[in-house]
Amino acid sequence: EDSVISGSNNTSELSKKNLIIGESNELTNSENNIVSGLNNDISGNNNNNISGENNVVLNALSSIISGFNNIVKNVTKSIIFGELNEINKDGTTGPSIGVSVSGKSNKIMGSRYSSIFGQNHTVTDTDESIIGGDNVTSNTVEQSIILGNNISVGNSKLNNITGKSHVINTSNQSIVSGSSNNLTTGNNNSIFGSNNIINKDDNSVILGSQNQVTDSCNNSVFGESNIINDLSNSMIAGSSNNITNVINTLSSGVGNTLLNVNESIISSQMNVVKNSKSALVFGDRNKVEDVSGSIIMGKENDVSGNTNYSTILGLKNTEKQGNNNLILGRENNSTNQEQSIMSGKENVSSNGKNSIISGLENTIVDTNNSIISGDTNTLDTVNDTLVIGKEQQLTTIN
Repeated sequence: EDSVISGSNNTSELSKKNLIIGESNELTNSENNIVSGLNNDISGNNNNNISGENNVVLNALSSIISGFNNIVKNVTKSIIFGELNEINKDGTTGPSIGVSVSGKSNKIMGSRYSSIFGQNHTVTDTDESIIGGDNVTSNTVEQSIILGNNISVGNSKLNNITGKSHVINTSNQSIVSGSSNNLTTGNNNSIFGSNNIINKDDNSVILGSQNQVTDSCNNSVFGESNIINDLSNSMIAGSSNNITNVINTLSSGVGNTLLNVNESIISSQMNVVKNSKSALVFGDRNKVEDVSGSIIMGKENDVSGNTNYSTILGLKNTEKQGNNNLILGRENNSTNQEQSIMSGKENVSSNGKNSIISGLENTIVDTNNSIISGDTNTLDTVNDTLVIGKEQQLTTIN
């Protein structure tokens, strides 16, 4: 009724006020449409402009649809251009409303207020999103912006994703930029760079490449090839660091290993810090274990055995089971010493307290409240003694 039909083999049933131009087009229960092309099947549509070939359109309103082999259902006020697009094909997941689709081989189901650009997208249950590029696959994505190519997104919302070859799954309110990043089960993250793998991480910033972050939250990670597990409220910068069960810590450098560390600062390279709290470690290849409230600066120092509130500065110094000591120099060795100062080279002290040792190759055992200055002196079970010089041997002075 009141329709204009031009061409051949066009049919109009229960339709009115339509303009049909072309061949073998079918209109059913439609009104105020312009249809042109070949083999288009139009049903339940109003106020649309449909052109192309082999398009199937059902229940579209105020839309512009152009291209080939598109399947469109339940679309409202949309613009669709391209080829082989499928928009809400099954018609069972809710209407696609306000969708602008342009490209090739896109599949959009259950979308709302979305714009999809490019080709070979697969978009399902997407709400208020912008998706651009090619080869993007998304599933249950809401209020997101996805720009790039070869991006896969699932069960996510409120994300901003740009770049290429990302895999995003179960992530909300995150920003991902770069290439080949993998984010699984993480919220409120910002990820910039390439080949980062993030699993179960929240409220973090990851910048760099080839970082792996698992079971963490509230962190900043900068650099490359860092392996991080169970990190919180911390900042890691550098490369090839291995971090496990660390809290409230700042670590920077290359190749540092941290295990069970809390409230510490570690800087430089190849340091190993384990089971420690409130430690400051600066330098290279230092080994720190079971240490609290201590400062270690230099190279290849070894501090362990429940050492507390000590300061070790220099090269290849060793302290075990010490408390409140200051060690300066190189290759000094202190065991079970308290409230003492040791400076120089190759000095050895054990089982004493409240002493000052300075010089070269002095050996102090079971000595308290004494001052030793010089070279190659030996004190065993000595208290309240002053020794200045070299090669003196004192035993059992109380």
